[in-house]
Amino acid sequence: MTSVNELYARVDSFIRLRRKFPEMKIILAHLGGFRLWDEVIDKIIGEDFYLDLSYTFNFLEGFKIKDIIERHGPGRIFFATDFPLPNSKTPIKAFTDLGFNKDIEEKILFRNALEKVLS
Repeated sequence: MTSVNELYARVDSFIRLRRKFPEMKIILAHLGGFRLWDEVIDKIIGEDFYLDLSYTFNFLEGFKIKDIIERHGPGRIFFATDFPLPNSKTPIKAFTDLGFNKDIEEKILFRNALEKVLS
């Protein structure tokens, strides 16, 4: 059985993937790397990746999540492309509690996926 404590991919592997496939749309779950957020901030933020908020709210402080979103740009953030949980109310509430305006919330919750990936 897999564990969320196991590391399956490293941030540097995403950088190599981007270099090998520069045109590919890449969405990195867990804001770029589960529990590797300092490394994500150093190496991924501002680069040509989409990030997903999946499975971050119980593990990363809200102010850090908000900082990553602001620094990377809300147009490159998704909500729930990975790790579907039966109850999404709690992470949605945690997200809306970050205090973004309605436009940014809608971008992250659904418009980015519609406009950038599904179009």
